[in-house]
Amino acid sequence: MSRFRLVRFFWIVAPPRSYLIVVLLLLAAGGIYLEFQAPGSSEMAIIGILLIQLFAVSTGFTALASRGYFDPALTSGRSRASIVLAHLLVSASPVGVAWAMVGVVEVLRAGSLDVVAFRPAGLAGLFLVSTVPWALTLRLPALTGGALWLLVMVGMGVAGKLNGFLVARLEDRWFSLHPWRALGFGLAFPLYVPSIHWAPLTLASYVAIAAIAVCVGVIYVRAASFPLAEEN
Repeated sequence: MSRFRLVRFFWIVAPPRSYLIVVLLLLAAGGIYLEFQAPGSSEMAIIGILLIQLFAVSTGFTALASRGYFDPALTSGRSRASIVLAHLLVSASPVGVAWAMVGVVEVLRAGSLDVVAFRPAGLAGLFLVSTVPWALTLRLPALTGGALWLLVMVGMGVAGKLNGFLVARLEDRWFSLHPWRALGFGLAFPLYVPSIHWAPLTLASYVAIAAIAVCVGVIYVRAASFPLAEEN
């Protein structure tokens, strides 16, 4: 099974949820509309897309694999790493498309690549939110990773941490002076990551955390034992 066929297999067997795709299209359309009304005004659509990504990538793996849905992939001769990365690609792709749609319009309206969607902070935020919930949900029921992260956000907001973060947002200098505290804020409220001018160390930390999440997911699937229907 080629890489393309592997991706196609997951798109057929475990496709992204249709209702999330509809919401993403609406958010992308709203972001594009806002950009045409006033350049740079699509930030709320970007935040909405990241929120949907928390759940879109929380597709789960073990439950379907244990029921035999992924047997053709697991017995295809492809490495487990290729299989799980194809699963990640399919899970994250709808948001990637919506993000790119809004980003392209941002670039056209601004006449520059220095827009929210394509800044290092925007790409790091997308990478972070696309990988951590996915890895968390590999062994758990679908949507769990996104729900857990959203629960943390709500809990931190109720505890009053969000107010401090919003005040800190007004001073970009704060994020350079306190990179580790800024990292904690970003992990607690990842939807704001694209909107902030982070210190390089903080941005690198987000990318490293996302990469570690992917590696953990690959290691888990490689080590896991899934009952294959043809072995029963």
